Amino acid sequence: MADVMKLDLYAILEVDGGATEQEIVKAYRRKALRCHPDKNPDNPRAAELFHELSRALEVLTDAAARSAYDKVIKARDAARVRHRELDSKRRKLKEDLDTRENSAREGTEKREEAGRKLQREIERLRKEGSRLLEREQEMLKEQMKVEPRSRETPAADGGEQTAAPPRLKVTWRSARGDASNGGYSRDTLARLLSAHGDLSHVIVSAKRNGSAIVEFVTTRAAAAALRDARGLPANPLTLAWLSGEPPANGGAPARPTGGGAPLPASAAGDDFEAAVLARLLQAQRDKRADGAMRHVSGVMRHVSGVMRHVSGVVRHVSGVVRHRVSGVMRHVSGVMRLVSGVELIMKRADGPPAGGASEAPRDGENLVLRRARQQEERRRLIERMKEDEST
Repeated sequence: MADVMKLDLYAILEVDGGATEQEIVKAYRRKALRCHPDKNPDNPRAAELFHELSRALEVLTDAAARSAYDKVIKARDAARVRHRELDSKRRKLKEDLDTRENSAREGTEKREEAGRKLQREIERLRKEGSRLLEREQEMLKEQMKVEPRSRETPAADGGEQTAAPPRLKVTWRSARGDASNGGYSRDTLARLLSAHGDLSHVIVSAKRNGSAIVEFVTTRAAAAALRDARGLPANPLTLAWLSGEPPANGGAPARPTGGGAPLPASAAGDDFEAAVLARLLQAQRDKRADGAMRHVSGVMRHVSGVMRHVSGVVRHVSGVVRHRVSGVMRHVSGVMRLVSGVELIMKRADGPPAGGASEAPRDGENLVLRRARQQEERRRLIERMKEDEST
C-alpha cells in the first residue's frame, strides 16, 4: 500500500483543498462506483485504487487527520518552491545561499514534524476505524447489489477504455488585467451552466482571463450546455469538449482531450496548475498581509510605550523644576530675613543704650569695644550670606 503522505488524496477524490465533508463524501461515492473491484475484474489496479479512495475518505473526513495531512502538503509545496528558487539562483553570493540553506533546514524539520504528526493520526485512525468509511462502504455494497455488473465502465486508472468525466473548456472575451474578468466569475458560470444539468466542478483560471473548465455530473448535461449555453449577451461563451465526449454516430468513444486523468492532477493542464499556483500565491499574500498587520500593531504598541515614557519624563522634569524654584524662593526669603536682622542689629548698635536716651558711655574704652564687636558681627554676617549664596 502506498504511503498516505506520498498520495494526493484530494486528487484521488477529484476535489479541491477547501472541499467540505459533504463534497468529499459525494466525490467518494461517485468514484467508488466506477472503481469498485467487482465492476472491474480485469483491472489489476482496481483493488489498489479502491483502497486509496477509502484511505482518502478516512483521512479527509477526520478533522485532526486532515489538518495534519494539509500541513504535510503545504510543507511539501513550500519545499518544491524553495528548490526551484535555489535551482534558478544557484550563482548568487555565498551569503544568500547559506541563508537559503538554513531556511531549507528549518523547513525540513517542520516538514518532518508534520509528517510524524500525520503518521500518528493515521495510526489512530487505523486503530479506531472510520465510522463514516464503514457506513459508505456498506451503502456502496447495497448499491452494487442493485446495479448490474458492467464491464464497459473500467476503473479510472485501469485500461484504455477509461470513461473520463464530462468536462468542457469554456472561453470568453476578457482583457488582461480586467478585474471583472469580462463579467464572469465562478458563481456566474455555475449559475448559467447549471441550468443545463448538475455540475461537479467549476475552475476559473487565475493565470489567464477569459478561461475556465467545467465538469458536469452527466454527459447529457454537458452536451446540452455545449449545444444551448450562450452566456451573457454582451460577452457570449465559447464551449468545447475537454474530456468525456460521447460517441459520434454510435461508434467508439472519442478520445478525451484531457486524457481522462483526474482533474486535480493534470486534466486541466496549465489552467489547473495556474489555479493551484494562484491559490498558493494568495495564501502567501494573506500570510504576508497578516505579518505586516502584526508588525504595524507592534510598532503602534512601541510608539504608545514611548509616548508614556516621554510623558513620565515631562512630569519628572516639571517636578524637578518646581522643587528647584521653591528652594530658590525659600533661599531668597531667608536672605531677606537675614538682611533685615543685620539692619536691626546695626540700628540697635548705633542707637542709645537701653538704660536711657540721655545716658552716655562711661568711658571711651567701652565705646571702642562696642565698635569692634559691631565690626566683627558685620563681617561674620557678610561671610554667612556669601556661604548661603554659594550653596
